[in-house]
Amino acid sequence: MEKKQYILLTLVTVLCGFSAWTFSGKNDNFSEKHTEIILRDIGHQLLLHAHDSTSRVLPVKKTGENSYEISFQSSFTFVTDSMVAIIDKHLKKNNFQKDYMVNVLNCQSRTVIFGYEISTKTNSVQPCLGRTQEKACYIIQIDFLGAHESNYFWFLTFPLFLFIFYFIRNNSTKKTILDSPPEQDAIQLGKFTFLPTKSQLKIKSEQIELSKHENKLLFLLNEQRNQVVEREHLIQEIWEKDGVIVTSRSLDVLVSKLRKKLSEDTTIQIMNSHSKGYKLVCE
Repeated sequence: MEKKQYILLTLVTVLCGFSAWTFSGKNDNFSEKHTEIILRDIGHQLLLHAHDSTSRVLPVKKTGENSYEISFQSSFTFVTDSMVAIIDKHLKKNNFQKDYMVNVLNCQSRTVIFGYEISTKTNSVQPCLGRTQEKACYIIQIDFLGAHESNYFWFLTFPLFLFIFYFIRNNSTKKTILDSPPEQDAIQLGKFTFLPTKSQLKIKSEQIELSKHENKLLFLLNEQRNQVVEREHLIQEIWEKDGVIVTSRSLDVLVSKLRKKLSEDTTIQIMNSHSKGYKLVCE
């Protein structure tokens, strides 16, 4: 390793550490706003699951250092199992605190209608599952058990990891693409190579990333290539199995996005079959 590389690494590390110290207050503010957005999205998903796409989720209130309340414009009903699944899925997806407590309060009396605790240290407590609660005005209270861990350490370590990656990459034995083994899950779609486990499309030297839903849609259509796959089946497999309720329009938008990513090969088409569904056609 050359002396200049050592100097560059040291300089970048010092600058990143200084930035972390200088903007730590701003980062806290950003984290707070991010938390509110995620919690409002949880409220939105609960309303959609209750077949309510018009009511509004009110601004999230912070009631303590690690406590928040989600309130709603209108009354709604919920199934306890679905609420547990929706909240846990969204918190895990966004890397939130793993230990938390949820209490559902009646708006007027502030009495607890339903509550549970998720904990990695003790057994999780989830009573009264499988019940459908009556339509009423509810407030969802979420308490994160313990302070959020700081990520400032990564400001210091990231340059080091970046440099190590760069050094190994440039000093390792170079191999051409032809020397690399074929992908085990590779599916050939015209000029494209579809890698479902990596959510990728490859064409020549270009690599196209697919979203989770785009990847699942293409996989389902390819399973029945040149055959119509019903809209209801696609919606169920892509969204409803994860507890998300969407309209048929969401599928049309998703198909449109996937078509754009496949546009480099005109022999591949996703065709609409008279509102019955879609089929993947490969010449």
